[in-house]
Amino acid sequence: MNFRKDLKFGHKYESIAVSHFKGSKIDHPKDRKVYGYDFIVDGVKIEVKSDRIAYRTGNLAIEYESRGVPSGIMTTEADYYMYFIVRGSTHECFKIPVKELKELCPKYGRDIIGGDFKTSRMYLINRRHINKYLIKL
Repeated sequence: MNFRKDLKFGHKYESIAVSHFKGSKIDHPKDRKVYGYDFIVDGVKIEVKSDRIAYRTGNLAIEYESRGVPSGIMTTEADYYMYFIVRGSTHECFKIPVKELKELCPKYGRDIIGGDFKTSRMYLINRRHINKYLIKL
């Protein structure tokens, strides 16, 4: 995939996440260069992640560093991650409190290097550790 396709893919699942909160007040950050969260629902900040590989591996990739600088879970301002595991035209969604995800990652995750050009560090955490956060969309 290239950056534009990945961005389009990510925006698709952000829209799906927003649609889950119909009837609620939705705000988007005014400055899209601020990546601390994707949107706010009734004062709660949400970060959306979408993953095309997790359905095969059973592992969610939770980034915490990029190019030697804290990123992802370590810098998010979000209260919740909405993590989509995508398989073709279907998906599952997990709504995980960031505070709990930060505790689960070092406890159950495997620390790896990956991402574009292998410049990121992330935890691979098996989905069995987050199954209780599965939501219906």
